[in-house]
Amino acid sequence: TYSAPGTPVEVNIQAVPTGVCFIVDDAGLGMDQETKDRAVTLLSPEGAVDITSLGDPPRFGFAVCGMLAARYGFAVSVGSVSPYGGVRAVIRVPESLLAAEAPAPAEPVQETSGEEAAPQRLTPVPVGPSHVVGRTNGGLPKRRRRQGPISVVPSPDATATADEPTPEQASEVTASRLGAFARGTQLGRITNTMEGPDQR
Repeated sequence: TYSAPGTPVEVNIQAVPTGVCFIVDDAGLGMDQETKDRAVTLLSPEGAVDITSLGDPPRFGFAVCGMLAARYGFAVSVGSVSPYGGVRAVIRVPESLLAAEAPAPAEPVQETSGEEAAPQRLTPVPVGPSHVVGRTNGGLPKRRRRQGPISVVPSPDATATADEPTPEQASEVTASRLGAFARGTQLGRITNTMEGPDQR
């Protein structure tokens, strides 16, 4: 790893004309030029991945990020230094990969006959017990949770369709959500800093 546990990491979100950038700055050790060059090659969509070049033990992080970026069409770079002396990673997600949240369907108007219907209660679905599927090298049991039956709540009438938002509305909704996310993470960092290391 390039950062010691407990080293602060800052994540910011920036809207750009072609989509959104997630900017991750850490205060770790940084990377030397050889490691940066290797990362650029592995993160490139044209970068060929040879398992023997990933080290011993293999370090899959950059290779997997590069494959996912090539498959889904986003870009990742780690070539610059963060303001804190560590690494700055920038993930650029194109607008084509962003989706606006579907508006909530309008509540159907129900006629009342004078009697109030009791609210419908959903019964919880129990999850099956886990069972041992093997043991770890240290002798601990490996468990796999069994999938219980899935409870399905009936959906509203499929013929009722909501108005599709315009691209401008979709962009505004996306920007609003990303802004709320950024404010929440910033508030969490402020609260965490105010508490101090003794309170964590």
